[in-house]
Amino acid sequence: MDSIKHRIAIWQMATGKSKDDLCEMLGMSRSALYAKLNGISDFTLTEARILAKQFGCSIDDLLIDPIGEYMATVN
Repeated sequence: MDSIKHRIAIWQMATGKSKDDLCEMLGMSRSALYAKLNGISDFTLTEARILAKQFGCSIDDLLIDPIGEYMATVN
């Protein structure tokens, strides 16, 4: 299954943003970012909006697993 960590990594590579760039735009430490990327804590809606705006995508593109959503409808 796809994960938020994987989806953010794809957008990060596509836009040339580093982990430090993400920390700066979200106003958080690297450890806080890693906790969010690894599912220890959740991204807030405000943080998701900031990332989506910086990546030029929708919040859904970041947070929703399209494969998982599809599989849920066919099972």
